[in-house]
Amino acid sequence: MLFKDAYGGTPLHWAAFKGDLDAVGFLLSISRSTIFEKDHRGYFPIHIASKADNVKVIKMLVERWHEPEELLTTEGRNILHVAAMNRSDNVVRYILATPELRKLLNERDINGDTPLHLAAGYCHPGVVLSLTRQKGINLNYLNNEMLTPFDVYCKYKDIAFFEEMKLQNGITFCALSSAGCEQSLDLNTHKEKRIVTMLPNPAKIQWMKDQVGALLTAGTLVATGTFTAGFALPGGYNSPDNNPDKGTATMINNHMFQLFMICNTASFYCSIICILCCSYALLGDVYPAVKALRLAGKLFGVALPMMSLAFMAALHVVTGKLSWLASLILIMGTISLVILFTDSIISLAPLDWNLPLVRSVSYCICRLLVFVFLREYDAEPPAYLSEKSGSKNKKKKSKKKKSKDKVEKESSSKNMNEKSKDMDEKDE
Repeated sequence: MLFKDAYGGTPLHWAAFKGDLDAVGFLLSISRSTIFEKDHRGYFPIHIASKADNVKVIKMLVERWHEPEELLTTEGRNILHVAAMNRSDNVVRYILATPELRKLLNERDINGDTPLHLAAGYCHPGVVLSLTRQKGINLNYLNNEMLTPFDVYCKYKDIAFFEEMKLQNGITFCALSSAGCEQSLDLNTHKEKRIVTMLPNPAKIQWMKDQVGALLTAGTLVATGTFTAGFALPGGYNSPDNNPDKGTATMINNHMFQLFMICNTASFYCSIICILCCSYALLGDVYPAVKALRLAGKLFGVALPMMSLAFMAALHVVTGKLSWLASLILIMGTISLVILFTDSIISLAPLDWNLPLVRSVSYCICRLLVFVFLREYDAEPPAYLSEKSGSKNKKKKSKKKKSKDKVEKESSSKNMNEKSKDMDEKDE
């Protein structure tokens, strides 16, 4: 029962990791003391189950030991800390839904980090959404470095900005800001110094240039299409022969035609300004280029839905006499516009307003995005949270390697001496 592997794990550790309820129940029936056995990382079996997102195993272990808050790792982390840093959203929801375990919500580890600090630092948007929706959570606790959860996220964002985890970072930002998380005064005080000392990453600059080129091409296409549609009006123009309204559009009094003109004009000017911002983004200075690129992306997010809406209105104008076709066009256009406007709202709407309605809307949108796009993603621990542990692990590994090398050298030298003695005896 107390046999341990090379990592210090007992059979109960492995059963908790695999989620085998029969094995866990059998091992606990033989000896309940295995609950209090740690592995080399300082994890109890309940921490392993929390890391593996095995809720049923945690329920079984909690039934045998009703005070899991006393089971802490060597870093002072409870099961909610471990679940938050390992994206175990099911375990987080179970803990928050259990009144006896809800007291773990604002507990701190050795570094002063709460579960929300770890979820924000590791950039797990699903866990952040679950934690911030819970009543009684302190959103602006300061850890030992005087950083709030939003500060921890900002430090991670500086490392992972413009990388493949951009959507993950954006959802985490919306979840934190809409919940009311704030930056500490200490981080705001040194913000300018930190920005000045930051050196641009060549890989990120190249990624930004590629994005600018893509936006420039797309904005030019939208501007060209809307410019052409502005003169090729549906229904044409009134003929100049004995007509007081010569040169004007024939469908000028149609409401859908008026919607077409408004949306087409808005799309054209947004795309033009987007192209202008892209030209500013090609400047040598990195930080104005980043701001111009963000503005260009928002303008393009407006231009594209406006152009789609103008296209739908124009088709409805020319097919107005055929009711079933006009209705079908409206249905198809409405579905596509809902998708486009949802994407635009996510990038443009002020989801960081701390208002109940906006919080509910942003929570639903972010939860939907997590379910659709981020059900399976790999998230390495950020430098802020893994720097210390990584350096310690490297030191330990180097020490272990040195000790192993010494043992191997000594054993090899002994073997050589023994072989030489045997050879000498044979020669004699």
